[in-house]
Amino acid sequence: MPGSSGWADRIVRFITAPDQNLDLPLDIRGTAFQARVWRALQKIPLGKTASYSEIAAALGQPKAVRAVAQACAANKLALIVPCHRVIRSDGDLGGYRWGLERKRALLARERRPWLPMRRRPEAAAVGARRRGRLARRRGRRSTSGDMRQPRRC
Repeated sequence: MPGSSGWADRIVRFITAPDQNLDLPLDIRGTAFQARVWRALQKIPLGKTASYSEIAAALGQPKAVRAVAQACAANKLALIVPCHRVIRSDGDLGGYRWGLERKRALLARERRPWLPMRRRPEAAAVGARRRGRLARRRGRRSTSGDMRQPRRC
C-alpha cells in the first residue's frame, strides 16, 4: 500500500509523544450514529475531556447519552478515536473497553505528555511476587520483605 510507511511513522510518533490528535484516513466500520460519535471524539483536544452528555448534545441528540456510551464501547481504535477522553457528567471515569486503569493512565499521560509511560502497577506487583518466589526457592530472603521460609516436603 503506497504511503503506508508514513502512516506507521505517524502512529508510532503519536503513541510515544501524543502532542496532537492523529489525523489519518480511516475505514472504521459502524453505524451512521457511531461514525458521528467517533468523529466528535476526534475533535476533543489532547489533554481535555468531555462528558457523554456533552457529546450527545454536540450531536444534536441530548437524550442519546447511553447511545454515545455504547458507541464509545464499540470503538476498536483506542488511541486514534480517543474514547478514553469521554467521562461521566459527575467527573467519574465511567467505563472503558480496555480497562479503567489504562484509561486513567492515558488521561494522565495526555495531561503530561513529557512523562514516559509507566508499567502497570499490577505488572510490577506480579514481578515482585515472582522475584520473591524465586528467592525463596533458592533459600534466600525475598527483596519484597517476605520472610517466610521455603516449604519443606
